[in-house]
Amino acid sequence: MTIPDLADDTEIFQHLRVYYTLLNGFKGVIGLISMKKLKRIDVVEIQKNPISLGKRKYSLNLGRSGDSLVDLLSRRGDFKNRQETVDLLRCLGDDEGLELIRGWDPQRASLMVVLLVAASMAFIITWVSVFIHGGHDVQATVGTAFTGGGYIVTAGAVFLALVGFLDTKY
Repeated sequence: MTIPDLADDTEIFQHLRVYYTLLNGFKGVIGLISMKKLKRIDVVEIQKNPISLGKRKYSLNLGRSGDSLVDLLSRRGDFKNRQETVDLLRCLGDDEGLELIRGWDPQRASLMVVLLVAASMAFIITWVSVFIHGGHDVQATVGTAFTGGGYIVTAGAVFLALVGFLDTKY
């Protein structure tokens, strides 16, 4: 990723935001429902033959938010060492690049699990209320509802495992 010669530092951070959003968009649905988020941005050496990332020189401090050093990319605002960071970005050499480090986000993972359980409970309640009022056998209706709810949770768990697996590959 190259940093263009922009006059305003706000434009530089906007460029970083757009670049990261585009990277997530190229991953398709997996990028949108990923349980990972951007943790930090490192300045790394780029080795030319073959082209690969070398050792990490330092991490950009774009504002701390919990375990993330990229708070400025998620919200627009000012932070303590803004000018120092802008100067570092503008002085990147040809043998240096930016590496976007992603890590697991416990909030997103928890949200996915809660949504699965809520969908299962909604299915159970809807199934029981529809079929009990229809005059069907209560025991069979409740058993069928909980079987369906169990299938929803199982299918969701397999889906989450697949998303987690694919998220480590890309």
